[in-house]
Amino acid sequence: LAEQLYQKGWISYPRTETDQFDRAIDLRVLITKQTQGQTPWTAFADGLLNGEFSNPRQGHNNDKAHPPIHPVNFVSPETLTAEEQRVHEFIVRRFLACCAKDAQGSKTDVSILYGPETFNTSGLIVLERNYLDIYPYDKWTSSQDLPNYREGDVFEPTEARIEDGQTSPPTYLTEPELIGLMDANGIGTDATMAEHIAKIKERQYVETRARGRAPVQADQDAESDFEDVADRHAPQARGRGRGRGRGGRGGAQRAAPQNQGMQEFIPTTLGVALVEGYDNMGLETSLSKPFLRKEMELKMKAICEGRMTRREVVQESLDQYRDVYIRAQRQLPVLHAAVRKYVFGEAG
Repeated sequence: LAEQLYQKGWISYPRTETDQFDRAIDLRVLITKQTQGQTPWTAFADGLLNGEFSNPRQGHNNDKAHPPIHPVNFVSPETLTAEEQRVHEFIVRRFLACCAKDAQGSKTDVSILYGPETFNTSGLIVLERNYLDIYPYDKWTSSQDLPNYREGDVFEPTEARIEDGQTSPPTYLTEPELIGLMDANGIGTDATMAEHIAKIKERQYVETRARGRAPVQADQDAESDFEDVADRHAPQARGRGRGRGRGGRGGAQRAAPQNQGMQEFIPTTLGVALVEGYDNMGLETSLSKPFLRKEMELKMKAICEGRMTRREVVQESLDQYRDVYIRAQRQLPVLHAAVRKYVFGEAG
């Protein structure tokens, strides 16, 4: 979807990891384009041009080829498909939020000693919304309002009770969550992450389903969400102190908007068998963890930076993978046992 918007001339090149705007880019000109028509962000864009503008924070990534993803022209939302509207609106809102002032809040953390037990709670009050007015994907909310305590205050509770409860298992990963983990572990780029995910679905290591529904096969899978990918590569939020920030920084919690069509990945019996089989081999270089792939990605980056040559990286990688392959081949019965256990339901 982002690629389609780019080809139509509405947004900048989307396959980039850059999160720094070059100082030569006139951001106010880009903002002016978003004041046309009657859109949910028209008034906010006008406000930025009338004294509310603030330079975006500089991130840590710059490929020197493309700026962060941002709108380059105005397009009336009505001319886009529903899916294009959703992606385009996120990109516009993110860009305008990055050009807005910090939100400001006051957060209170309270520790209360009651007999031998200590209880902790916290509360947050938003003092100035600023970028939050255009960026609903961040939620600065507090579950409760706290009294104005002072350190050392003594009070008598109006009620004390013990409630029973139980923990629940973690939910399966959604595609944005998986992409976030891949990014954190250095697996792939924006241009290849989707290919990696498509490959594990094609090989039937995982199935996908909308949350609350039955799993579906890879060829039935719905389109992935774009928000978190764009979010990671837009200019970073700015926070100058506790309770201030943009884009989820500065002491506030970030909560993604609800998405009824969110897809989650369900491991298949084959996928579980492979992971357990490789883990049981006890290999020094794990085949079920991301470290081997991460190391290769770092070496490819070293080529781009001139610290290694292509020949060096290819030879080192071949030697490493050859060694792992030989060691794994010697322990194939371990993998066979895991497959029999999970795929065929055989014990032992």
